[in-house]
Amino acid sequence: MVFLDVDGTLVDEEKNIPADTKEAVAALLRSGVDVALATGRAPYHLRRYAEQLGIRSYVACNGSYAVHNGRVVYDKPMNPDTLRKLARMTDAAGHPIVYFGKANCYASSDEWHPDLIRTFSRLKLEFPGGTYSPMNKEDIYEIMLFCPETDVPLYASMTDLQFFRGDAYYVDVCAAGETKAKGVRQMISRLGIAPEEIVAFGDGFNDIEMLTFAGVGVAMGNAHPTVQASADLVTSKADEGGIVHALRLLQLI
Repeated sequence: MVFLDVDGTLVDEEKNIPADTKEAVAALLRSGVDVALATGRAPYHLRRYAEQLGIRSYVACNGSYAVHNGRVVYDKPMNPDTLRKLARMTDAAGHPIVYFGKANCYASSDEWHPDLIRTFSRLKLEFPGGTYSPMNKEDIYEIMLFCPETDVPLYASMTDLQFFRGDAYYVDVCAAGETKAKGVRQMISRLGIAPEEIVAFGDGFNDIEMLTFAGVGVAMGNAHPTVQASADLVTSKADEGGIVHALRLLQLI
């Protein structure tokens, strides 16, 4: 089975899947190799890519929600008490956040912060569908916290959360212990596939555990040196045929 991260791996800088990557995925499927996306994105922010590839399997929200062929195989929302505590802290610090559920995402305020607008525009994501309150009791799987790196220590007391730097403007916030590797593990255990039988592609710090868990971990050419050091193989960028090159090297296509 092959697992593909999305941003920085599957798609190019314009957030499009290169034609050769689409052809490579089609070749994998024809040969009987299963394919799934593994991303920090929520389900509704990755669905168009899955549809373009002709797949219905993904590990979303950094591992806390996983679906194989349309069937949910792992579902672990964040603790509501933790959400309420974090909301109080972010309000006090003046840091906007976006909550990601299964069907939509919600901003913490009606007034969208410039960093939120900049980030959603750059990633070409659908903007939040309104505001959210932890009192809504809707399942939340991931949070995007907009704050500079110097302010992350303000949340050091939140030991039941983990923080992954997305870029200069935000960090992804997930429940401690929920990772892409865990979501992948939950999926393959139900399919009877061993870790040694999977190949995982990624470029971000939130991909490191998945790359080391997989039988073969492939880091993209644009990945940080730390991420590349965790991989078994380093390939080129998405728009330079990176996925195709690695799959051919591994004799999967």
